[in-house]
Amino acid sequence: EVSGATCASEGACGAADGEHSAMLQVRGTSGLPRSKLSEDTLRCIEGQMLSMTIEDVTKILRGLGETPATKCSVVPRAGFYRGFLGQAPTSAIASRVWKGKNLKECTVMRGDKCRQRQVSNQIVTKVAPAAEEEAFFGEWNIKEQSWVDGQPVANVVYPDDVFMRQAEQELRPWCLCNVRMYLGILLWSLPSGEIPIGSAVLIPPDAENNDCPAVHTSNTMCEE
Repeated sequence: EVSGATCASEGACGAADGEHSAMLQVRGTSGLPRSKLSEDTLRCIEGQMLSMTIEDVTKILRGLGETPATKCSVVPRAGFYRGFLGQAPTSAIASRVWKGKNLKECTVMRGDKCRQRQVSNQIVTKVAPAAEEEAFFGEWNIKEQSWVDGQPVANVVYPDDVFMRQAEQELRPWCLCNVRMYLGILLWSLPSGEIPIGSAVLIPPDAENNDCPAVHTSNTMCEE
Protein backbone atom coordinates (compact mmCIF):
# COMPACT_ATOMS: atom_id res chain seq x y z
CA GLU A 1 0.00 0.00 0.00
CA VAL A 2 1.25 3.43 -0.82
CA SER A 3 0.27 6.44 1.23
CA GLY A 4 1.67 9.30 3.18
CA ALA A 5 3.27 6.66 5.44
CA THR A 6 4.07 3.47 3.58
CA CYS A 7 6.84 1.62 1.73
CA ALA A 8 9.00 -0.83 3.64
CA SER A 9 12.08 0.17 5.56
CA GLU A 10 15.56 -1.39 5.39
CA GLY A 11 15.71 -0.93 1.63
CA ALA A 12 12.80 -3.26 0.91
CA CYS A 13 11.14 -0.60 -1.24
CA GLY A 14 14.13 0.56 -3.18
CA ALA A 15 12.35 1.71 -6.31
CA ALA A 16 12.60 5.42 -7.03
CA ASP A 17 9.50 7.57 -7.13
CA GLY A 18 9.55 7.56 -10.92
CA GLU A 19 9.68 3.78 -10.97
CA HIS A 20 6.57 3.67 -8.78
CA SER A 21 4.79 5.82 -11.35
CA ALA A 22 5.55 3.29 -14.06
CA MET A 23 3.94 0.55 -11.98
CA LEU A 24 0.69 2.43 -11.41
CA GLN A 25 -2.09 1.63 -13.86
CA VAL A 26 -4.55 4.49 -14.27
CA ARG A 27 -8.16 3.33 -14.34
CA GLY A 28 -10.08 6.60 -14.09
CA THR A 29 -10.63 9.83 -12.19
CA SER A 30 -14.35 9.72 -11.49
CA GLY A 31 -14.06 10.17 -7.72
CA LEU A 32 -14.31 7.80 -4.77
CA PRO A 33 -17.72 6.52 -3.59
CA ARG A 34 -19.30 8.74 -0.96
CA SER A 35 -19.33 7.21 2.52
CA LYS A 36 -22.54 6.81 4.51
CA LEU A 37 -20.60 7.62 7.67
CA SER A 38 -20.78 11.07 9.21
CA GLU A 39 -17.76 13.38 9.09
CA ASP A 40 -17.46 13.13 12.87
CA THR A 41 -17.28 9.32 12.64
CA LEU A 42 -14.67 9.46 9.88
CA ARG A 43 -12.57 11.91 11.91
CA CYS A 44 -12.90 9.61 14.92
CA ILE A 45 -11.64 6.60 12.93
CA GLU A 46 -8.76 8.53 11.39
CA GLY A 47 -7.69 10.01 14.72
CA GLN A 48 -7.87 6.70 16.58
CA MET A 49 -5.82 4.92 13.90
CA LEU A 50 -3.12 7.61 13.88
CA SER A 51 -2.74 7.11 17.63
CA MET A 52 -2.11 3.36 17.27
CA THR A 53 1.31 1.76 16.92
CA ILE A 54 1.98 -1.53 15.13
CA GLU A 55 2.36 -3.11 18.55
CA ASP A 56 -1.14 -1.92 19.47
CA VAL A 57 -2.59 -3.37 16.27
CA THR A 58 -0.79 -6.69 16.69
CA LYS A 59 -2.22 -7.05 20.19
CA ILE A 60 -5.76 -6.34 18.95
CA LEU A 61 -5.43 -8.83 16.07
CA ARG A 62 -4.36 -11.47 18.57
CA GLY A 63 -7.69 -10.99 20.34
CA LEU A 64 -6.21 -9.20 23.34
CA GLY A 65 -7.04 -5.95 25.13
CA GLU A 66 -10.30 -4.14 25.78
CA THR A 67 -11.38 -4.04 22.12
CA PRO A 68 -10.05 -7.24 20.48
CA ALA A 69 -10.56 -8.18 16.84
CA THR A 70 -12.71 -11.22 16.11
CA LYS A 71 -10.68 -14.27 15.12
CA CYS A 72 -12.06 -15.42 11.78
CA SER A 73 -11.09 -15.34 8.09
CA VAL A 74 -13.49 -13.39 5.90
CA VAL A 75 -13.55 -12.72 2.16
CA PRO A 76 -16.06 -9.84 2.05
CA ARG A 77 -18.40 -8.77 -0.74
CA ALA A 78 -17.13 -6.70 -3.67
CA GLY A 79 -16.91 -2.91 -3.46
CA PHE A 80 -14.66 -0.03 -2.43
CA TYR A 81 -13.34 -0.30 1.15
CA ARG A 82 -12.15 3.06 2.42
CA GLY A 83 -8.91 2.91 4.36
CA PHE A 84 -7.23 4.77 7.19
CA LEU A 85 -3.64 4.15 8.25
CA GLY A 86 -2.12 3.62 11.66
CA GLN A 87 1.37 4.62 12.71
CA ALA A 88 4.18 3.00 10.71
CA PRO A 89 8.00 3.06 10.97
CA THR A 90 8.29 3.46 7.22
CA SER A 91 9.43 5.95 4.64
CA ALA A 92 6.88 8.14 2.88
CA ILE A 93 6.00 8.77 -0.73
CA ALA A 94 4.59 12.24 -0.22
CA SER A 95 3.23 12.59 -3.75
CA ARG A 96 0.68 9.79 -3.29
CA VAL A 97 -2.07 9.05 -0.79
CA TRP A 98 -3.57 5.59 -0.28
CA LYS A 99 -7.38 5.77 -0.06
CA GLY A 100 -8.40 2.12 0.30
CA LYS A 101 -8.96 -1.12 -1.58
CA ASN A 102 -11.27 -2.24 -4.36
CA LEU A 103 -12.58 -5.78 -3.89
CA LYS A 104 -13.60 -7.23 -7.23
CA GLU A 105 -14.54 -10.47 -8.93
CA CYS A 106 -14.64 -13.68 -6.92
CA THR A 107 -12.10 -16.09 -8.40
CA VAL A 108 -12.44 -19.06 -6.02
CA MET A 109 -15.73 -20.45 -4.68
CA ARG A 110 -16.17 -23.22 -2.10
CA GLY A 111 -19.81 -24.19 -1.94
CA ASP A 112 -21.74 -20.94 -1.74
CA LYS A 113 -18.81 -19.02 -0.16
CA CYS A 114 -16.28 -16.86 -1.98
CA ARG A 115 -12.78 -17.75 -0.85
CA GLN A 116 -10.72 -15.46 -3.07
CA ARG A 117 -11.33 -12.07 -4.72
CA GLN A 118 -9.30 -9.87 -6.98
CA VAL A 119 -8.17 -6.72 -5.17
CA SER A 120 -6.49 -3.44 -6.05
CA ASN A 121 -5.45 -0.33 -4.16
CA GLN A 122 -6.92 3.10 -4.79
CA ILE A 123 -4.28 5.83 -4.96
CA VAL A 124 -4.62 9.60 -5.30
CA THR A 125 -1.64 11.48 -6.70
CA LYS A 126 -1.06 15.02 -5.46
CA VAL A 127 1.25 16.10 -8.26
CA ALA A 128 -0.17 17.90 -11.30
CA PRO A 129 -2.21 16.74 -13.00
CA ALA A 130 -3.83 15.22 -9.91
CA ALA A 131 -5.53 11.91 -10.59
CA GLU A 132 -7.00 8.81 -9.02
CA GLU A 133 -5.23 5.61 -9.87
CA GLU A 134 -5.96 1.95 -9.36
CA ALA A 135 -2.70 0.18 -8.58
CA PHE A 136 -1.00 -2.80 -6.97
CA PHE A 137 -3.28 -5.64 -8.06
CA GLY A 138 -3.53 -8.78 -5.97
CA GLU A 139 -5.77 -11.30 -4.23
CA TRP A 140 -7.82 -11.23 -1.03
CA ASN A 141 -7.99 -14.80 0.25
CA ILE A 142 -7.70 -16.93 3.38
CA LYS A 143 -4.54 -17.89 5.25
CA GLU A 144 -4.68 -20.86 7.60
CA GLN A 145 -1.88 -19.69 9.91
CA SER A 146 -1.47 -15.98 10.54
CA TRP A 147 1.78 -14.22 11.41
CA VAL A 148 0.26 -12.76 14.58
CA ASP A 149 -0.96 -15.96 16.27
CA GLY A 150 -0.91 -18.95 13.90
CA GLN A 151 -4.70 -19.00 13.48
CA PRO A 152 -6.86 -18.44 10.36
CA VAL A 153 -7.00 -14.91 9.03
CA ALA A 154 -7.98 -13.02 5.88
CA ASN A 155 -4.94 -12.30 3.75
CA VAL A 156 -4.11 -9.93 0.87
CA VAL A 157 -1.17 -10.88 -1.35
CA TYR A 158 0.32 -9.55 -4.59
CA PRO A 159 1.96 -12.53 -6.36
CA ASP A 160 2.11 -10.89 -9.80
CA ASP A 161 2.98 -7.32 -8.79
CA VAL A 162 6.65 -6.43 -9.21
CA PHE A 163 6.71 -3.91 -6.38
CA MET A 164 4.37 -5.57 -3.87
CA ARG A 165 5.33 -9.22 -4.37
CA GLN A 166 7.01 -9.33 -0.95
CA ALA A 167 4.03 -7.79 0.84
CA GLU A 168 0.99 -9.32 2.49
CA GLN A 169 -1.69 -7.96 4.75
CA GLU A 170 -3.50 -9.93 7.45
CA LEU A 171 -6.99 -8.72 8.41
CA ARG A 172 -9.71 -9.52 10.93
CA PRO A 173 -13.13 -7.98 11.69
CA TRP A 174 -13.06 -5.24 14.31
CA CYS A 175 -15.05 -2.26 15.56
CA LEU A 176 -13.75 1.28 15.96
CA CYS A 177 -15.81 4.38 16.77
CA ASN A 178 -18.80 1.99 16.88
CA VAL A 179 -18.39 1.01 13.20
CA ARG A 180 -17.70 -2.54 12.00
CA MET A 181 -14.66 -2.79 9.72
CA TYR A 182 -11.49 -4.80 9.07
CA LEU A 183 -8.24 -4.19 10.92
CA GLY A 184 -5.05 -5.24 9.17
CA ILE A 185 -1.30 -5.35 9.57
CA LEU A 186 1.02 -5.04 6.55
CA LEU A 187 3.96 -7.45 6.49
CA TRP A 188 7.08 -7.43 4.31
CA SER A 189 9.11 -10.55 3.58
CA LEU A 190 12.87 -10.34 4.07
CA PRO A 191 15.48 -13.14 4.15
CA SER A 192 15.31 -12.96 7.95
CA GLY A 193 11.52 -13.41 7.91
CA GLU A 194 8.39 -11.27 7.82
CA ILE A 195 8.44 -7.87 9.47
CA PRO A 196 5.42 -5.63 10.21
CA ILE A 197 5.71 -2.30 8.42
CA GLY A 198 2.26 -0.74 8.70
CA SER A 199 -1.36 -1.05 9.75
CA ALA A 200 -4.73 0.12 8.50
CA VAL A 201 -8.48 -0.30 8.73
CA LEU A 202 -10.78 -0.97 5.79
CA ILE A 203 -14.38 0.24 6.04
CA PRO A 204 -17.04 -1.72 4.09
CA PRO A 205 -18.93 0.18 1.38
CA ASP A 206 -22.24 -0.22 3.22
CA ALA A 207 -20.91 0.78 6.66
CA GLU A 208 -23.18 3.07 8.69
CA ASN A 209 -22.86 4.97 11.93
CA ASN A 210 -23.27 2.72 14.98
CA ASP A 211 -23.42 -0.55 13.00
CA CYS A 212 -21.05 -2.36 15.36
CA PRO A 213 -22.86 -5.35 16.95
CA ALA A 214 -23.48 -5.16 20.69
CA VAL A 215 -21.92 -8.63 21.11
CA HIS A 216 -18.83 -9.60 19.13
CA THR A 217 -18.97 -13.23 18.01
CA SER A 218 -18.19 -15.05 14.77
CA ASN A 219 -21.91 -14.92 13.95
CA THR A 220 -22.20 -11.15 14.39
CA MET A 221 -18.76 -10.01 13.16
CA CYS A 222 -17.73 -12.49 10.47
CA GLU A 223 -20.55 -12.28 7.94
CA GLU A 224 -19.34 -11.96 4.37
